[in-house]
Amino acid sequence: MREHITLETPHLSDSYEVLEAFQAGQVACIKASELLIDDVRALNFDTLKNQHRDVPISGHTKFEDGVFKPTLSSTETFINKLEKFISLNRLPTASQRAYFYGVVNARRYFFKNVIYGPVADMHATQASYLWLGMSSGGLHYDALDNVLFQIQGVKQITVFPPQYADQISQKHYVALDNELDLFSVENKTKHPFLSEVPSYTIELHPGDAVVIPSAAYHSPKSLTFDSISVNSFLNPKAFGKNFRSRFARDEENTSWVNSNYHAIASRAEFLRTGVPSLKTGHYEII
Repeated sequence: MREHITLETPHLSDSYEVLEAFQAGQVACIKASELLIDDVRALNFDTLKNQHRDVPISGHTKFEDGVFKPTLSSTETFINKLEKFISLNRLPTASQRAYFYGVVNARRYFFKNVIYGPVADMHATQASYLWLGMSSGGLHYDALDNVLFQIQGVKQITVFPPQYADQISQKHYVALDNELDLFSVENKTKHPFLSEVPSYTIELHPGDAVVIPSAAYHSPKSLTFDSISVNSFLNPKAFGKNFRSRFARDEENTSWVNSNYHAIASRAEFLRTGVPSLKTGHYEII
């Protein structure tokens, strides 16, 4: 079995280099402070419980066929349960990791864009999500360019360059026998690309961020159970300069999710009623 090749991750210095990375389909790291507003970078469990206790968090509970079934709880309840489990000092099972992994649209906490500067200015809309707890490392790609920021705790992410996407899969998710150990023998046996395709493996600490171009398969796994991450999907403008790379993929079955018109309409409905008009799985479109 061929030895897997790990690539050295380039580090970017400013927002303009992020735009160039998207256009080139280049995975890269950058300091979160170059892109992310201060309010989000200052978040922790106590702030979320004290200032946003009633905001609903969508938990991850999996069906056998791999489809996520969201379960809702308040931010305060979710974090209290997670902190209680952490205090037991036990290793979680796969099902416990799913139970203690939640997501919420960042606009439920801050009704504004979380990315600022040229990256925000050169895109039509951004959809940002907070991820709390024990991500297990599910391997997937996203149709939009994406930046992942680490706010609290430590997360490890493996990212495959988008030019290898067709060699990896045509599906959104890759079914792994062992999500916690991406390069395990059983995974490599079932998926030869894990030995053949090079990748970046990046350990994210608070203040770190990684640029993930469209179609780049990636596997994020929490190394500490108190992890808080934020990601932002960036929708390109319909006219003018477009920074999507030639490797970008479009998902025909959810094209409405990637539509600026539908995103703006769903946000307006949220402002009017408190409930967005669009949702896909555990993602609210606000």
